[in-house]
Amino acid sequence: MTRQGIGTRLKEKDSGQLAPEVEYTALKRAFNEKKWRSLIVKGILFSICLNTGKGSPNYPLPDL
Repeated sequence: MTRQGIGTRLKEKDSGQLAPEVEYTALKRAFNEKKWRSLIVKGILFSICLNTGKGSPNYPLPDL
C-alpha cells in the first residue's frame, strides 16, 4: 500500500466515515483475540501447576 493510501484511510477513520458495524466487528475481533490469549495463558499455567504437583489443597488451582 502506498503512503498516500494509508493517509487517506487514516483521514477517513478520523472523520468518522467508517461504518459503525465495521468498527464494532473490529472491536469484537480484538476482544476475542484477547480472550483467547488469556485462555491460552491460563491453560499453560494450569498445566504447569499440574506438572509441578501444586494441584493440592495447599495450592488451589487457578479459576478457569
